[in-house]
Amino acid sequence: MSYKSSIFNYIHPTDDNKLLLYNSYVGFDSLASISADDFEIINNSLGIKNIENNNKFQKLKKLGYFVESHTDEILLCEQKYMNIVEENTLRLIILPTEKCNFCCKYCYETFDKGKMSLEIQDSLIKFVKKNITKFSSMEVRWFGGEPLEALDVVENLSNAFIRILLKFKTNNNYRGIINMDIINRIVSILHEEGIEAEYTGGDLDLRDYIIDSIQFISFIVEVEREFDIEIPNEILLYDSISSLHSFADLIRRCKM
Repeated sequence: MSYKSSIFNYIHPTDDNKLLLYNSYVGFDSLASISADDFEIINNSLGIKNIENNNKFQKLKKLGYFVESHTDEILLCEQKYMNIVEENTLRLIILPTEKCNFCCKYCYETFDKGKMSLEIQDSLIKFVKKNITKFSSMEVRWFGGEPLEALDVVENLSNAFIRILLKFKTNNNYRGIINMDIINRIVSILHEEGIEAEYTGGDLDLRDYIIDSIQFISFIVEVEREFDIEIPNEILLYDSISSLHSFADLIRRCKM
């Protein structure tokens, strides 16, 4: 199979022979950096059959920088645009706290604001209750700071939204919010296990963070304890954590 560079790639060279990469189709989750030499080697090898054995190529492909040569990216972009414009979804980006336990050099936050007050939480709940009937579904993304520094806010709002959606909507419309609560608890378990996975709303391949069988077993034990479930052995494979979102849905189904 042959590949080509995405037409949505933005590449910025730095003074230390590295490239800062951004793919506008994928968005924020595509941000990456790579040495200019490695990128040139990959770019010149896109027509070679064994390029798929290159780990760096696979990571960049997953982030959208390389696509199969027959891919009609303009058509994909048009479809994505229509899905966003026509989809009748209530979308909220909520900042539970500006506080953060990391010190990322690129962060622009001042950390002045603490945890969201109960008054603001109640206002958000009232807003959703008043407007939810105008929409067919709802999506919530948590922003910060580090949202898990205010886990009680996340849980309080998630539970309130779920109750509202249970009252007004069908099951399919609140599954995403239930999974978001599960996702936040999974990320919290990772941090407790000393695994620094940064969740910003996009999907994560947990295999990039849980790199050996001992870590995997320890993580699964803590997940089963946290959610009071037992994941069947026949589906408990290392590849089951290749997607954080899919793994959260697996937990949801085990709890049913």
